[in-house]
Amino acid sequence: MVQAKFRNTSGGITHKHSKRKKVNHDSSVWRQGSNEEVLAFEVDELLSRPKLATVVGVEADEANGTANGHINKNAEDANNNGWHETELVIEVLSSTGDGLARSPDAGHDHVFAIPFSLPGETVVARVRKGARGRWSNGDFVRVLQPSPLREGVTPGCKYFAVCSGCQFQMMPYTEQLAHKKGIVERAFRNFSDLPAEMVPAVEETGPSPLQYAYRTKLTPHFDRPSRDSKGTGFTSVPPIGFGQKGYRHVMDIENCPLGTPIVQQGFRSERARVAANIASYKSGATILLRESTARVPNDNNDESVVKFTPSARTPLLTMPPASDASEVASTPDGPQQVFHYDSLPYHDVKTCISAPNAFTTEYISTSSLRFDTRASSFFQNNNSILPSFLTHLRSVAQPSTSKSINNNNNTNQSGQLKYLLDAYCGSGLLSLSLSPLFLSVLGIEIDSSSVAQATANARLNSINNCGFIEADAADLFADVPYPPAQTVLVIDPPRKGCSVEFLRQMLRWGPARVCYPTGLWDLIRQQDKSDEPSSSSGWHAYEIESLQGWDFFPQTGHVEGLCVLNRVDGRERQEAAGLGTANRKREAVRSESRSRSPKRLAGASSTSVWDAIKDEVEAQVKEKEQR
Repeated sequence: MVQAKFRNTSGGITHKHSKRKKVNHDSSVWRQGSNEEVLAFEVDELLSRPKLATVVGVEADEANGTANGHINKNAEDANNNGWHETELVIEVLSSTGDGLARSPDAGHDHVFAIPFSLPGETVVARVRKGARGRWSNGDFVRVLQPSPLREGVTPGCKYFAVCSGCQFQMMPYTEQLAHKKGIVERAFRNFSDLPAEMVPAVEETGPSPLQYAYRTKLTPHFDRPSRDSKGTGFTSVPPIGFGQKGYRHVMDIENCPLGTPIVQQGFRSERARVAANIASYKSGATILLRESTARVPNDNNDESVVKFTPSARTPLLTMPPASDASEVASTPDGPQQVFHYDSLPYHDVKTCISAPNAFTTEYISTSSLRFDTRASSFFQNNNSILPSFLTHLRSVAQPSTSKSINNNNNTNQSGQLKYLLDAYCGSGLLSLSLSPLFLSVLGIEIDSSSVAQATANARLNSINNCGFIEADAADLFADVPYPPAQTVLVIDPPRKGCSVEFLRQMLRWGPARVCYPTGLWDLIRQQDKSDEPSSSSGWHAYEIESLQGWDFFPQTGHVEGLCVLNRVDGRERQEAAGLGTANRKREAVRSESRSRSPKRLAGASSTSVWDAIKDEVEAQVKEKEQR
C-alpha cells in the first residue's frame, strides 16, 4: 500500500491511499499481445545495446518540464515500501507508450518503464529499489532535461501525466503518427517469424482529422464504496472519472477533452445527476455517454438533404467544421446542441445519450451514410476518421489491375472479384460502405440483434445488394453461398480478436483476398496455443500486399492496423523464402535463449498468417510423436 496522488478540480494535488497495479512477470500467464509481452521484447532489445554515456537536451522550464506546470511528486512516498525517486535517462519510447530507461545502478541489468516521457530526456521517476526481473513500472515525477519535441506543445488536458487515458499529449501530432508507424513495424519484427523481405514496407499512418474532441463515446466510472461503508452505500460523492496511471483508483475528472462537444456536455450533466442521486447507488457504476445525430434540412424540405447514393462514385467526404453552434439545451434524452455548416444544405442536431438501450444515429461523411445502433452496442468511436479510412478501404478492397487474379472464373469483366463477405459485420458499417464495389455482399454475425440492426441499416440507406445472416460460431461459413475464389473477405473482430477456430475455418474456406482492419495486437496474436491438433489438409496460405496503421485514437498509444492479403495457391513462394516445411518445423523447436522471452508468435495477418496456425499444429503433432 502506497500513497497515490491525483489532481483535484482546482489543479492541486490530492492524496489518497490506493494500491498500485501489479505486474506479473510470469510469461506463461501473459495474454498474447499484452503490454507485458510487448514490453518484454523491447526491453530485451534495449538491454542488448551499449549504454548511453550522455544525453543532449534543452533547458527545462517549469511549465514545459512537468505535467502541465505541476510537479507530479509525493515526498511522503519516498522510501515507502522500497520506492524512491531517482534520475533516469529515457532511451526508447516503447510500443506501449512508456519511456524505457536502464537502471543507473551498476550491476543492475534492469529497465524501468516510465510513462509520459520521451527518448533523450532525463527525468525524475519513482521506482522500486532493487526491483526484480528484467523490467518494472515506475511513476513519472518531472522532467529535468526535456526533449526538443516538447517545445511548442501544450497538453490539452490538465490531468495529463496523471490520468491513464492518454500517453502522447506532450508530442506533436506528426511525431505521434511516426511513432505509431514504428509500432506496426516493431510488432511484425518482434512477433513474426517471417523473413524481413516477406513483410512489405509499412505505409504512413492514416491520420485523424481531429486530434481532440473526436470521441463519440466515453465511459467514465466510479468505484464502489469503501469497505467501512459496505452495506450502507455511499455517504459522500465518490470521485467520478477515469483511472489514475499505475494505480487501481479512479480520479475525479470533470471533463475529458477527447470527447466531442456534446459528449463533454453530457459528461458534466451525468456527473451532476449521479451526485444528486448518489444515495441510491450501492456499488460502483459505469456511465455511458454516446453522441447521436439527427440530420435536418435547412429549409425543412426532405429533398434538400444529400441522401446516400449506393455507387462507387459516391465520395465519402470528411465533415467540414461547424460554422455555428447553438447554446446547449436540456432535453429528456440528454444535452442537445445544433451545428450549422456553411457549405451544406442541412444542419445536425446532436444529443448525448446515456440510456444503454436507446438507439443512436451516426452519419458517415457529408454523403449521409446513416447507421442506427443501440447506445451500448459497438460502433467506431472516432467518426471524423471514418470517411478517409473507408475511402482507403474501398481503394484496396479490390485487387489492382496489375495484381488482379488471373482467372476469368474468379472475376468479372473488369478483373474485379464479385463478392464481399463481412465476418463480424456488427451493424453493417463495412458491408454497407463497401457494397458499391461488389455484385453481392453478405454479412455474418453470431449475434441476432446485430443482424437485425445491419438489415435495418441497409434499408435506411437504400442498399439492395447486401444481406445479413446469423451463423453458428462452430461453422460460420456453412451457409455462405459465394465461391471463395471469387470472394473478398473483410474481418473486423471484437477487441478480443478472432478465435483460433474461426481462423481454422478461414484457412479451409480460403477467400481470394482478405482485408483485415482491427486493433494492431489482434493482427499479431492469433497463433493457435491450444493443445488439440487438427488436420492441416486443404489449408491455404496468404501473402501480404499492404500493411498500414490508422490513428483512430490520437493522444493515446493505440493504433489500428489494416492488413491486405492475397491467397497464394501452392507453396513455391514460401519455400523460396526459406519457409519450407523442414525449416518451419525446426523453428517450432525453441532455443534456450528464446525461452527467456515470451513465446514468439507467427505473424498473424501476414504473409503466412493463416499458414502459421497450420505450422503450429504440425509442430504440436511432431512433439507428441516424439514423446
